[in-house]
Amino acid sequence: MSIESIAVALVPLLASPPAPPDPLWAKAVAIAAASDNELPQAMTEHEIVVNDRGRLDEETVSHYRITLGSDLRPRRELLRSRRNGLDHTAARRAELERAAEQRFFAGTDHPFDPGSQASVQSRRTKVRETVRGHDCVLFEYVLTGPDATWTGVAYLDHRSGLPVRTVAKPDRFADLEDVTVLDVIATADYEAPANDRWRTARYTLKAKIEVKLMPLVTYQGISTTTYTFSDYITVRAP
Repeated sequence: MSIESIAVALVPLLASPPAPPDPLWAKAVAIAAASDNELPQAMTEHEIVVNDRGRLDEETVSHYRITLGSDLRPRRELLRSRRNGLDHTAARRAELERAAEQRFFAGTDHPFDPGSQASVQSRRTKVRETVRGHDCVLFEYVLTGPDATWTGVAYLDHRSGLPVRTVAKPDRFADLEDVTVLDVIATADYEAPANDRWRTARYTLKAKIEVKLMPLVTYQGISTTTYTFSDYITVRAP
């Protein structure tokens, strides 16, 4: 089932009054509520860019330390970065400083946030799939966020309601410097250190991009960035 077909199928859902949450979806929200103080201390960012002929043009691997700021929002500190096998740390740090106004994702954005359920509409389907060893029920959802509306699917363990994977597409994209984003698919994979808790293990953004090299010359390719999170700690409220 494609994201585009889901978007069409969810048009009646958007036009109808909110229905009571499905019990399995409610379990996923409860698990998220019990896990909202889980913070990764380490993140690896792996980006590859493939041109429209399928050739690898660029590969960048960056490692970060994550801490919690005084405003209780996660902060990333670049430790080291390599691009195409060469040191890229200073240049990557400058890129991050230019993008300082952009909100940093630390594996915490998802459609199960208890405080955002008024902005989420979900629908259980009859589809069952095995995802990463879990027998899952497929849900379709629409999440209306401050920057975009996301249309996606969520795979929930059919017994516990544990979120296993989400795949979503936004209705608009933010461009980065000279890069125009034409399309985006976001995939999040979750792990469960305990039955009643979960956290983001990996988050992948696959984007079709266009780069203006000269006034009449553009480059098109596919950028795939995978964020891997580790060394989680439980953050205590002050």
